[in-house]
Amino acid sequence: MWASKLLHLEDRVGYFHRGDAPHVFDGIDTVHVKNAFDLFDLGHGYVAEEDRVLSDMNQAIRHGATPRDRRLAERFHAGRTFWELDVD
Repeated sequence: MWASKLLHLEDRVGYFHRGDAPHVFDGIDTVHVKNAFDLFDLGHGYVAEEDRVLSDMNQAIRHGATPRDRRLAERFHAGRTFWELDVD
């Protein structure tokens, strides 16, 4: 993601710095997967490696469960709501 930022001079949607909130858009549930970052990973390996992420995605996609139904932690930043799934 850092290479894309360098190339395009903009942050990627799925990337944010500590202390910042992820990008949030109206009508889309944004889920921050906490403690999933690996310095040498391209940023998506945690999806296949973390059972909690796969289970959460299954509940959302196959069963239409909301973040609240999935018991994700509700977070707020700058008047916007996003959700957090801790895999630590």
